[in-house]
Amino acid sequence: YDLRSAQLAVEELPKALNQMSGMSGGKVEVNYCVPLNSSSVTDESMIFISNLQDTYDEQDLSQVLSSFGEIRSIHYQTNMSGDVSDLSSYLVEFYDTQDAKQALLELEHTNPWGEGVTLRVGTRTPKQRKQGKDLLVLMSCWRKGAPAKREGHTPSIEANQTAHIHAKSPIPPAPAPLSNFQQQEAAVAPAQQQRIQGQTNQQYQVSGSAQTQYQFAAQGD
Repeated sequence: YDLRSAQLAVEELPKALNQMSGMSGGKVEVNYCVPLNSSSVTDESMIFISNLQDTYDEQDLSQVLSSFGEIRSIHYQTNMSGDVSDLSSYLVEFYDTQDAKQALLELEHTNPWGEGVTLRVGTRTPKQRKQGKDLLVLMSCWRKGAPAKREGHTPSIEANQTAHIHAKSPIPPAPAPLSNFQQQEAAVAPAQQQRIQGQTNQQYQVSGSAQTQYQFAAQGD
């Protein structure tokens, strides 16, 4: 919520991280990036004030708004409509988003600058929103463990299908080696099977001989 936390991190993190890295030889650098919500249209850290009488200036606005929290900047907004009037507009940015939200909530009801003055949340430029979208795409690639997509590069359908097949049909693992006991059982099993088969054939032959003798006795031969 507070931009000053990012400023402190840029100052202090390199010292701490380089000290933790020890003798690795690398140097850790910490830089700013766009806020995570930069892809949205509105910026809740900013308040746009319009239809102010030209008797008010940046100092007058700062005296009122600074009671809600520290102000980062106040910018005069040029009249883009081309109308010649005594009214002016300002874009006020707070360091802390929560301070800006509280200021907007109260000033919408109290309006210390008189009737006709309007306040609303500030908006981002298309360039700022594009930077926010690019950051979200990059974070999504990191989360999936995939390399960031280069501009103008689209993976082929064949490559996607190959990756999908490999993911769905993994190579089965190699069978575990047999123990000594299992190897002995595997060697004994064929011999036991042959012995049982021989006993079965012998019983069948004896049974067939007895049946023949019985048929001869019945016929009186």
